[in-house]
Amino acid sequence: MTGVILFLLSLGLSVEGAIPPASSPGRIAGEVKDERGQPTARAKVRAIEVRTNRTLAEAVTGEDGRFVLSDLAPGRYALLVSSPDHEPVIVRSIEVKAGRETTLKSPIRLRRAEAYAVISGATFDPNGFLLPGVRVVLERLPFNEEKVPPLKLEQISNSSGEFAFRVPGERGRYRLTATTSGYEPDVQIIEVGGLERRRVALRLKVRAKGG
Repeated sequence: MTGVILFLLSLGLSVEGAIPPASSPGRIAGEVKDERGQPTARAKVRAIEVRTNRTLAEAVTGEDGRFVLSDLAPGRYALLVSSPDHEPVIVRSIEVKAGRETTLKSPIRLRRAEAYAVISGATFDPNGFLLPGVRVVLERLPFNEEKVPPLKLEQISNSSGEFAFRVPGERGRYRLTATTSGYEPDVQIIEVGGLERRRVALRLKVRAKGG
């Protein structure tokens, strides 16, 4: 009886050992350039498996803009390419085959990101309700005695009482003035540290009668 059991166990091991090995991984190679055709160094490239939407590999481009994503299981991938100075780009449906290198036929092109900050917000009445149709003026102010380029922008808050301004993506100081008929102006000073978004609430008080 013991001999039969040992024989069955050895048979099971031999069958298990006959299972073929998993497919060997493949890889993706390519290069990243800017809109002028120059290599883009230190861009991050991520391989995202289309089936699961998971990131399975990452690489950083070298000084020549080239990258290689290794150890990828066979399948279809999307590439997400990002760089601090450029807009992100997605390259879709790249097929990886077992034990093969997929080389992109053309460089991935990155477009330089617009360097601006955003100052946005909304205008409110004294009761906290959104107040549309308010004239909002933005003016750039100097820090101490420094000289800054003049900048003056104007908008009318929309039907939802909202407004938004794009300003240079650098350290700056701005004055926002909100005015509309029947209300006292509201003035606020806003500082921007760089490429960021600032949200502002401008609250207007009802003008006193006879004022």
